[in-house]
Amino acid sequence: MQDSTRNPYIVLLSFFYLAASLLHFYTIYQHLEMLSLSFPFIFYLFILPFTPYLLSAVLFRQSSRLGATLGVGLSLALDSVAYYETFIDPQNSTAALSLITTPVVNIFIVLIAVLIVRSTTGVYTRFRG
Repeated sequence: MQDSTRNPYIVLLSFFYLAASLLHFYTIYQHLEMLSLSFPFIFYLFILPFTPYLLSAVLFRQSSRLGATLGVGLSLALDSVAYYETFIDPQNSTAALSLITTPVVNIFIVLIAVLIVRSTTGVYTRFRG
């Protein structure tokens, strides 16, 4: 069994998890009074953004390490863009809708990344061997 400190996927995935946690906690903590929202929506903003990361942890253990890591990296990039477009440089009044749609899109990004990596590595190993 490989040491977890030498596995680059675990190190990179841990970095992505830490960065995503900091981004989402900062978003909730810093902008909670600005958002002035009800409790169900605050709960939604707190739980749903972490769903793709939890899903990737399960898929990392059971399916594809590379796919889960790529999916989390893409999800973090999309979360960062959504944060920038919502709080730093909003272009229109509907910019806050990205806080609702981005977590759902991230779930699909993680699943698609895992499926693509699994299908391509399955094809590669079939022809190779």
